[in-house]
Amino acid sequence: MEILLDVPERKISEPYFSLLQIVEFSRKNYIKEIEECISFLRSKKSPTREWFEFIYCILAGTQVRTSTVRKAFESLFEIIGIDLNLENVAHSEKIEDRIKFVLKLNGYRFYESKAKLIINVAKFFIIYDYNPDKFLEKYKDYKILRTELRKIKGIGLKIASHWLRNIGIEIPIIDSHIKDILIYTGIIRKKKS
Repeated sequence: MEILLDVPERKISEPYFSLLQIVEFSRKNYIKEIEECISFLRSKKSPTREWFEFIYCILAGTQVRTSTVRKAFESLFEIIGIDLNLENVAHSEKIEDRIKFVLKLNGYRFYESKAKLIINVAKFFIIYDYNPDKFLEKYKDYKILRTELRKIKGIGLKIASHWLRNIGIEIPIIDSHIKDILIYTGIIRKKKS
């Protein structure tokens, strides 16, 4: 049995769905999730929350299943503790070894470099007296913020952008999925290879 799809003829450059239709579909179908995200971002900020948000961005920054990220994050939360003693995290080989162990146990391929990255972020937080707001006040423009974050050894554009967005900075993140939609809708052109 042959199934035929009724798709109207169109030019390659002509989008099948407009960006507005895609946004409207998302708004109708995902409004609850969107509102929860906005509420979370507007919730009271704290250095502890922002520190753990950075760890989450580091863990999720590679192609790893969400369940793996969640398990590793919960385990690291227990190791590091909520008291946010970053001096211990930044300067204790014992804690660094425990972080490596948790990451390895949860299936991270580059667990040693991820552990070192978490240590580097702890040192960054110490520089700003455990208060990311000092950092945010010093660099008002998100492009400069992102550039400064990239100076932390191991932090790239993706992790820096996601952390800034997750702590409430309005920053556009154009990942491969968004880029595909923008190409599909004709807003941008695909690079010729």
